[in-house]
Amino acid sequence: MKLLLNYHVPGLGKLSAQLYESSHDAYSLLYSNGHIERMRNIEQLGVIHNVYEGVHHSRWEYVMTQLGLLHRLYPSDKKMGGRPLEGWGLNSDIEFLDKKLSGLEVIQIWILLSNSGHLPGTFSSEKALMKYILKDVHIKEILRNSLHDYNVKLYFDSILETEDFYNFNKILSFFFLEQYRDKNPELIDFLIEILKFYCIGCDALTKDVTSEKKASLVKKRSNFLLIFNRLRQISYLYLDSLYGPVPFDFDLPSILVNLPDHINDLFIGDGDLIQTLNSFDSFLSNTIYQSEKSLQAHGYHVKNVTNITKNKSRKIIDRVDLYKFLMEDSNFEPLYTNFQKSQTIRFLLDIVPGYSKIYKRLFNFEMEDFLNKRYGITKCIFTLEPNIKKDTYMMSLSFSDKCTDTQSLIVLGKLMKDLIELKQKLTKENPFGVLEFNPFNLYIESMFERIFSQLILFFLKQIIESDYIYRYDNHDLSKVSCIGTVGSKDAAILLENYCENHENLPESRLHEVKSMIKVLNLIGYRGNIIVTCDQIKIFDIDRSMVTDLDGLAVGFSKNKFSVILIEAKKQRKRGQSSSIRQLKKNIDKLNLNTTVESNVEYIESYCAYSLRQIDGNKYSKLHR
Repeated sequence: MKLLLNYHVPGLGKLSAQLYESSHDAYSLLYSNGHIERMRNIEQLGVIHNVYEGVHHSRWEYVMTQLGLLHRLYPSDKKMGGRPLEGWGLNSDIEFLDKKLSGLEVIQIWILLSNSGHLPGTFSSEKALMKYILKDVHIKEILRNSLHDYNVKLYFDSILETEDFYNFNKILSFFFLEQYRDKNPELIDFLIEILKFYCIGCDALTKDVTSEKKASLVKKRSNFLLIFNRLRQISYLYLDSLYGPVPFDFDLPSILVNLPDHINDLFIGDGDLIQTLNSFDSFLSNTIYQSEKSLQAHGYHVKNVTNITKNKSRKIIDRVDLYKFLMEDSNFEPLYTNFQKSQTIRFLLDIVPGYSKIYKRLFNFEMEDFLNKRYGITKCIFTLEPNIKKDTYMMSLSFSDKCTDTQSLIVLGKLMKDLIELKQKLTKENPFGVLEFNPFNLYIESMFERIFSQLILFFLKQIIESDYIYRYDNHDLSKVSCIGTVGSKDAAILLENYCENHENLPESRLHEVKSMIKVLNLIGYRGNIIVTCDQIKIFDIDRSMVTDLDGLAVGFSKNKFSVILIEAKKQRKRGQSSSIRQLKKNIDKLNLNTTVESNVEYIESYCAYSLRQIDGNKYSKLHR
C-alpha cells in the first residue's frame, strides 16, 4: 500500500513524498495515535518562538520538507520529478526481522519516528524532563521498564549517564512505540528494530547475521545516516532562515532546480558547499538557537517544566500514567514571557581537543543546579550546557524582574569569581600527561581573555547611568586581552608579562599599562579581579565620543564590588593636574551607580586613580 503526502512549503511550492508499505504503516500508526496532529501543532523551534514571534513553522513542516527532499533523490521517482542519488542504497532491499524494505523507506521511518518523540518546547522540555527523571527513581524505572528491548535499555542508560538531552527524544520515540504494542506487536518490533538501526547501530539488531551481511549493513547505515543528517540540516537551515530574524536566507529552490549538479557536492566529501552549509549553521546557532534571549527563554522553560513535572509526578503510578502525562501538550507548552526587559550575558566555551571528558566532569546538570542556587533562583536563571554539535559549551546568566541592582552586582561578582576559578582549574588540567608542558594552556588563556572582556563591558552597562556604547580600542575582539586572577599583586605580575609579550605597544599605551601595574601593586587588593589591557572607548547613542578609559579593573571581595579607574598623562608639564582633572571629569560623566564616596589619588610621574566601591543604590538601571 502506498500513500502520497503533499505539503506546501513557502518558497518551494508543493512538496510530495511517496510513502511505501513499511513507511506507510509507520505513518498510519503515528496518525491513529495523535502524533501526526501533534507534530502539526508543535513549534519546530520550541521556546524560540516566544523570543522571535515570526518563527512559527511547525515540526510537521520540517518533517515534510525532509520527506519531500528525500523524494527528489529517489531513483525510482524520476518521472515524478525526482533527481536520482544512485549507488547509495536507496533503491536496494534491506531486511529487518525477515521483512524487506528499501533504503528510502528506512530513512522515511527514521524521519517520522525520531520527530514523533519531540515534546512541545522541544529540547527545553526534554532537558527539563531528563533532569527530573535523574532525580526521581520511580519515574526513571517506569520509563526504563517500559522499554522491552535490552539494547534500548542500555541506550537509555547511556543517554542519562551522559546527560544527552539532545537525543532524549529518541528514548521517548521508543517509549511511545511500546505503548502501542498490544495493537500490533509485529509492527512495533519491526519499527523498533529500524529505530535501533538508526540510534544504536548494527550490533543492537535482534537477528544475527553473517560477517559479510553485517559489513553490508554497516555501509548502508553509514550512507543512510549521511543522507538523513544532510536532509535534516538543509531543511532546518532553509526553514529557520526563512522565518527567522536573520539578514540572510538559504537559497534551497536554486539547489533543487539544479540538484543533479549539486548531488556530489552535497553528499560526498567536504567541499565548498558543505563548508558553506556548516558556516551558515554556526551563524544561525549564534544568532537564533543560542542567542542571549533564546537561552533566557530556554532556561525559564526548563525551570517551569521541571516544576510542573515535580508537581504532577505523584499521580504517575505506571507507564499508562506516564504516557498520558507525556501526551498532554499543556504540560510542556511554552508560556509567553516578555524577555526583552531582562538582561542576559552569554559566554561560549569552545571544547578544546583532549578536554572533552574534563568539560563533562565540570559542566553537568548538578553544576548548573548548584550555580542557580548559589546565584539565587529567584534573582536569575543560569544555563550551562553544550550546543547540539557538542563542540562548544554555552553559559548564560539572565536576571529576573525580582532582582535589584545591588543583588545583580553580587551575582555578577560571584560569576566573576567562578569564572576565574574555572580558568585556573582548566589550566591546571593536563590530559596529555606524557608532556610536561600543556600545549593547550595558551588556548584556554585566550578563550578566557575573551570571556573576561565580555564580562567587563557587561559590568559597565550595569554601573553607568547612561545607555552608552562600549568598545575596546583594539577593534579585533579576538585579540583583546583581559586578565582574570586573584589579588591585585598577581594581576600586576600578569600585566608585566603582557608588556613583555607586546613589545610593539605605542609608548603612550605602554605608559598607561605600566601606570595600572603601579596602582595594582599599591592598593594590595585581595579579592578576585579582572583587568583590561586595552583602552575602552565610550560613545553615546549617536556614536559621538563621550570619553575613554586609560585603565580599568573590576574586583569582587566579601560580596562587595569595586572598580579601579586610572588616567595616565605622559607629559612633562602639568601631567599630575591634567590626569586628576580628566579622571574627575570621567567620573562625573559616567555617574557610577554608587552612593559610596571615594577620593582621586595620584602616583608621581604615572597616573591618577580612583578605587570606588559600587553598591548599586544610587539609581535603578537593571529594569528601566
